[in-house]
Amino acid sequence: MSKLTAALVLFFVLAAATLQAQENGSVSNSFNHAMVSDSLFNAGYAYDPMFLIKGKVAGASISKNGGHPGVMNQMVIRGLSSYLMSQNPVYVIDGVIGMDPDLIFPENIESIEVLKDIASTAKYGSYGGNGIVLITTKQTPSKKKFQLSYSSVLSFDKVANRLDLLSAQELQSLADEYGLNFVSGGADVDWQEAIMQDAMVHSHSLTAGGNLKTFAYSAGVSYKEYPGVVMNSSGKKLGGNLQLSKSYLKNKLKFDFMANASEKSIDGIDALDQNRVFEEAFTRNPTDPIYELDGITYYTEPRDFRYINPVELLNEIKQKEIITQNLLSLKSEYQINKHFKINIGANYRRYKVGQDLTEPPITNYTYSYLRTNSQHLNSWLDLQGEINYFTKIKEHHSLNASLSFFNSSYTYEGISSSFLNSDGDAPINGIIAMGDLSKSQRKWSNNTQQISTALAYDFKKRYFLNASLTQDMFSYSLIEFDEVEADNKTEQQEVFPSISAEWVISNEAFLSNNKLLSLLSLKAGYGEAGKQSNVYGGVEDIKYETAKEQNYQFKFGLLKNRITGTLNYYIRESDDLLALNYFQNPAA
Repeated sequence: MSKLTAALVLFFVLAAATLQAQENGSVSNSFNHAMVSDSLFNAGYAYDPMFLIKGKVAGASISKNGGHPGVMNQMVIRGLSSYLMSQNPVYVIDGVIGMDPDLIFPENIESIEVLKDIASTAKYGSYGGNGIVLITTKQTPSKKKFQLSYSSVLSFDKVANRLDLLSAQELQSLADEYGLNFVSGGADVDWQEAIMQDAMVHSHSLTAGGNLKTFAYSAGVSYKEYPGVVMNSSGKKLGGNLQLSKSYLKNKLKFDFMANASEKSIDGIDALDQNRVFEEAFTRNPTDPIYELDGITYYTEPRDFRYINPVELLNEIKQKEIITQNLLSLKSEYQINKHFKINIGANYRRYKVGQDLTEPPITNYTYSYLRTNSQHLNSWLDLQGEINYFTKIKEHHSLNASLSFFNSSYTYEGISSSFLNSDGDAPINGIIAMGDLSKSQRKWSNNTQQISTALAYDFKKRYFLNASLTQDMFSYSLIEFDEVEADNKTEQQEVFPSISAEWVISNEAFLSNNKLLSLLSLKAGYGEAGKQSNVYGGVEDIKYETAKEQNYQFKFGLLKNRITGTLNYYIRESDDLLALNYFQNPAA
């Protein structure tokens, strides 16, 4: 069994600002949990939802790797915990588990909540090992019969800091100083400037909605254009959303319907090829020109093995990616009496990616003509239900218990074809010889079932106890492999427990009138969760990675929480890590 034990972390936060809810928004930030509301999101244009909370969530690293418009901000919570597999948390949008946050336009988000400790995410079973991010979208106005709003954002992107590289004159002077046999190309080129561009980004959003007593509605459409900071890269996104809510029986019975759709178009070479472009720009001789004297032919005089003109890469490789997403969600809630409540819901999600690549012969890079096309379709059908029980006993004891069920059926279908001509010629009139065409097709499915029970108890708002137990059942089936039917099935079962206890000392009678100390609490917890995104489906005896974590927390607040502090100590252990192991073939 492979194990990776995270370093023991001692974290201390002091903030000279209140963390209580304010009229226009709030930030609640401890090392186990963070809630950021819309008025305190980062200012400026946000390419994706994670930019909104960058720098506002303790213990979470949010970064964007590269200047390609298709690269999203990625979040890693409490450090790296896997060798090769995904570090990303699972996103839950308006109660829909496993959503892609890029479906939602940032301006439509009400709040983002980050669950960082495993004791809080264990109830999500195999989805909770890397943390959970809860996103709540803006709802229909509560009082107005009709409201129309429009917002527009204009911003500019540029690379703030570039590498300090030698100019042509500095390189020539250095060669002269040391007596080097240096052959100048006769130009003075800033290769970073040659491959980068300043980008003007604009987005527009139009929303209409209202509330008619027992019926509420909201509809909106959004559009944005966001060129990348790398030359010849750009992105466009169009999306729409619809929310309907209807209540009956004096608001005891409620139905909520949500529909979202978006299409994103991205032009420009992908992030992997961009890395090669940056490598060439950073190492290329600044005395070499971009073009020959005719101003058309690329300058490609070789100085080293695979010495490539990065501008030629950007101009000649044509790549386009279109991503479409759809969501249909229906939820119902019935308040049986003051103790029992039932929730039932169903969601259908669809995520389709189409990619097209044309790569002609490029000097010192490739001598073949390559054309590829691929289509990838992912679809999910989710069913979920929960029964919740709440009671108070003699005003001092509060008890909340729930039993929930979740079933997610996932299907993937992918097909790709490619044309490769080693002579470097494009197909004549689009006709491709059969010998030059390759095709690949895949289809598989998996199913996740979860049964979870949770219990929450508190006594006089001083002593809190939370516990959960989730049984997770996962099955994988390979249906088709390159047009050949397959019958490869695997199944896994895991149980994920969690428990936590908290003592709010400041609510004790002996501190109730203390004007200086407004908050003082101690908390401890333990939880286990899985990492379903890291599973190798179809391989027997290999299961998804799991995370186990102990948490100990001390919190205080002074002067009505105008000054707060959190001291947190945790130990996280990841088990059953997956890694690639290469075996050399024995000698003949």
